[in-house]
Amino acid sequence: MGIRAAWLAVRGLPKAEVLQRLGLVETEDTAGWIDFALSCVERPGGWTVVLMDLGDLPERPVLEALSEAGEVLTCEISETVMVGEAQGFAGGRRLWRVLHDGGFKGVDHLQVDGAPPAEWEPIKVRLTALQDDDRSDMTDYLFEAPAALVFALCGFRADGTDMPDEPVMTVLEPVDPPAPEPERTGGGVLKALARLFGGRRG
Repeated sequence: MGIRAAWLAVRGLPKAEVLQRLGLVETEDTAGWIDFALSCVERPGGWTVVLMDLGDLPERPVLEALSEAGEVLTCEISETVMVGEAQGFAGGRRLWRVLHDGGFKGVDHLQVDGAPPAEWEPIKVRLTALQDDDRSDMTDYLFEAPAALVFALCGFRADGTDMPDEPVMTVLEPVDPPAPEPERTGGGVLKALARLFGGRRG
């Protein structure tokens, strides 16, 4: 059924503080990154990456608060409906967002808000050229854009594309088991898809 996953990366805070702010704690268990367990790993460049279910990213105010002391990146992808979203936060606010909705808006769809970093332009040019050269609409090249941008910045992507190694993830668990949440209608495109299709790879 394809990969459905979310991850966030934080730089500028120790791993222990990142997890504490997210209400998570490390266990003694490990997993491969393609196992899609709730897990974390430290990557070169000072990034702490937390992998989680599609739709489980913290709400925007939490991410903005986390970014007051560092940089925060998020990415969500659903191969089931070919939707991907990446965001960048710093200084307590969201600086940019890249969204591709190939399932509902077509393979050429690309929405860019704010000012993405310099790594964005060559990614957009490369994938747009591939899409323009293949007008069969059978391959959705721009679906790669959000994950490719986050990978260029922090060196991690949950689908494993272009990963130079196979990081061993430390399995996480919530500090306190969450109470059942009431049904909500908000939360964005990826949260809605998570409610429809579930979490990770099926």
